[in-house]
Amino acid sequence: MERRTSGRPAAAHPVHSGSRMVLVTAVLLAFTAGPPRAQQRDPAPPENAVPAPAASETISIDSIPLRASEDEARLQEIRLSMADPDLRVQEVEASLPSEIEAIGRLGATPEHNTLEQMSVSGLSSLRIQWRAHEEHLADWQGRLQRRSSALSATIASQHRMRTVWIRTRDEARGARAPQALIDRVDALLRNLAETNHAVDERLSALLTLQSHVSSGQALVGK
Repeated sequence: MERRTSGRPAAAHPVHSGSRMVLVTAVLLAFTAGPPRAQQRDPAPPENAVPAPAASETISIDSIPLRASEDEARLQEIRLSMADPDLRVQEVEASLPSEIEAIGRLGATPEHNTLEQMSVSGLSSLRIQWRAHEEHLADWQGRLQRRSSALSATIASQHRMRTVWIRTRDEARGARAPQALIDRVDALLRNLAETNHAVDERLSALLTLQSHVSSGQALVGK
């Protein structure tokens, strides 16, 4: 038989400390929850190097002067881009130390007892701060990943170019081509080595910076 209740609201039961701990734990787990917000995509830098021919290809002797000029122009474009500072990457380099410091301060406070005493608005503010750090680091990591992927593709293209020119030089020597053509190929290969070194240095710096951003992401994920 259905029991009838009076119009008066039932008395609230006291919340025990164990229940408060469950509530606080649930709030803490929610810090990193929630639907991911769309990240503003940073357009990848244009490829500086036109894809080199397949490694099995060689260049005919009469085509060496023209092809050498074309590849030298490509390498010059790459070297110029390496000399030009990447402002988007510099922004990450400049901002990352203070971001990591802020994450450290946020992670040091508060203890569980303090969390139990925090208001709902205080817990919400804490969650928002963690979320902001998470999004900053994710944006930076994506930005650096796109840069490093583009540089890796450039290095691979240069490796294929080098293979083609070495094979071309070997065939030209076997065919007793004029020494001037052999010297032209040798000069191009030296040019290519210098350019590759510049790209390699830029890529190494990017990968190091990516590692530091990953360390920050690990702090947020703790």
